[in-house]
Amino acid sequence: MSSQISDSLPQLKLTIEEAAQKITQGGVVAIPTETVYGLAADASQPEALKRIFSIKARPADHPLIVHIGSIDQIKDWARDIPEMLWPLAKRFWPGPLTVILKKQPHVSEIITGGQDTIALRIPNHPKALQLLVALKCGLAAPSANSFGRVSPTSAQHVIDELGDDIDGIVDGGDCTVGIESTILDLSVVKTNSEMPKILRPGQICQQAIQDCIGSTLSTARQQTTRAPGMLKAHYAPQTPLLLLKKSVLESQLKDYLAQGLKVNLWSVSRPIIEHDNLFWQQSSVDSGEFARKLYHQLRLFDSSQADITLIQRPQGLSDWEGVLDRLERAGASFSQDIWLNKSPKEQS
Repeated sequence: MSSQISDSLPQLKLTIEEAAQKITQGGVVAIPTETVYGLAADASQPEALKRIFSIKARPADHPLIVHIGSIDQIKDWARDIPEMLWPLAKRFWPGPLTVILKKQPHVSEIITGGQDTIALRIPNHPKALQLLVALKCGLAAPSANSFGRVSPTSAQHVIDELGDDIDGIVDGGDCTVGIESTILDLSVVKTNSEMPKILRPGQICQQAIQDCIGSTLSTARQQTTRAPGMLKAHYAPQTPLLLLKKSVLESQLKDYLAQGLKVNLWSVSRPIIEHDNLFWQQSSVDSGEFARKLYHQLRLFDSSQADITLIQRPQGLSDWEGVLDRLERAGASFSQDIWLNKSPKEQS
């Protein structure tokens, strides 16, 4: 990381009051949440919303999540609200749960990607909540990074990628959750008597939601509602990534090193092989700790200039749903069948 990039952080740092003023004036400001840093603008200002899409190079049909400061604001944005929302909101808000509901007529289609639904959540970060209280408005705040790339979990991550394009940043330290919120579609419940469905897993797992509402979530495959993070390839690092079971990890590592390739490895145990071209980092067996470090670790691996990153696939228990989703999407840009049989150099 260059000193020039690092020195830019103090110049862009804003107080809550300064951030509120810039957002009120139509600015776009990076803010911390417990999940990842968001690129925030007043959700009622169309030109500011368009700037978010421009800065991120985000497709216009990809909806935004609106962050609100209290449960009382839900009806300002949503209608036909099912009763099961209230126990969910009481249990998980503020927190990393986003709910999709039918939108109020005044809600801009810029936010919803042309759909009749809106995604809402209350973030669990003191500075984000202070800003929402100061503004008394909803904030559209997708992750503060280029579309489809690794999400930022520190202020410096944002500056490294978007520092020249934003109007400032509220530095809230490292994110404590580290992956994006669970997205739960409640929009079908009111009219069709259907059960909600998780569109994007996160820290709040399916079992926790079912325990809260006392019902089983829908497992139907057909899904028409679009939500953030649903693309097959997403959260992608610059370095090709393979997610491998422990049983094949060591042999694949050996093959790549024998081909003279530089390899990143993130695994629970230190590999038997020692090599100058191997950059090993120990991964956690705790899903929460793994999630907190995930995006930081992917950025660190990118900085190593390796040919490929190998990651040991975590056990598929319910508390790993969100992590596994991010890892699988992060590696989806690269053909695993080809990479497992040919060296990265043969791909170029």
